[in-house]
Amino acid sequence: MSLNTNFLQALQENQLASLAIATLAVVGASVVSLKTLSFVKLLFDVYVRPGKSLKSFGAGTGAWAVITGASDGIGKEFALQLAAAKFNILLVSRTLSKLQELKEEIEKKYHVESKVFAMDFTKSDPRDYENLKNLIDQLDVGVLVNNVATNHDIPTPFILETDELIRNIIEVNIFGLLKVTKIVLPRMLPSNRGLIINVGSFSGMIATPYLSIYSGSKAFMNTWSQALGAEL
Repeated sequence: MSLNTNFLQALQENQLASLAIATLAVVGASVVSLKTLSFVKLLFDVYVRPGKSLKSFGAGTGAWAVITGASDGIGKEFALQLAAAKFNILLVSRTLSKLQELKEEIEKKYHVESKVFAMDFTKSDPRDYENLKNLIDQLDVGVLVNNVATNHDIPTPFILETDELIRNIIEVNIFGLLKVTKIVLPRMLPSNRGLIINVGSFSGMIATPYLSIYSGSKAFMNTWSQALGAEL
């Protein structure tokens, strides 16, 4: 009798273990499938799905594109491509000399109007935002590219990060994003026309240790962009 009881108990435990393993396998497969589908959708949207014509946002009609973080890298390339599409260009970034150089390149190559506005987003100076608003209020804005961002100097544990770096990332990546968008949106809504491009990062989709503040700021951008898109 004792032998049979032990056998039945072992059998039940084995069945429970098998059920737990099967459940975990199903959950794991579901998670992997969802992630895979999400990635496939991203590739489809980027490389296959036809985009909306920039003409619907005012290309070639005198409309303006506003690009932050415009003096280098992705921001500069956005400026050049939008100028090639015949948008007038407002370049916003920190270094005036780089902005002036890019302004000259744009006007020479693409024969569109361009303006520059130099500001340091880490300072979060209310006067800078007020002056930027005064400038944008004079323009017919069709496109906004929120590209300005700052990152950690090197991968660092959160507990060792300086208060200054934490503040800078929040000021630039979150407050800068919100404030510039709030300035530009009133120029888009009356015409029921506008394109807002928020330049994100995979760090906002996948938690990135040792870049935790930057990763969190980009995750904020992702969810806020979706919420704003639903409102608009």
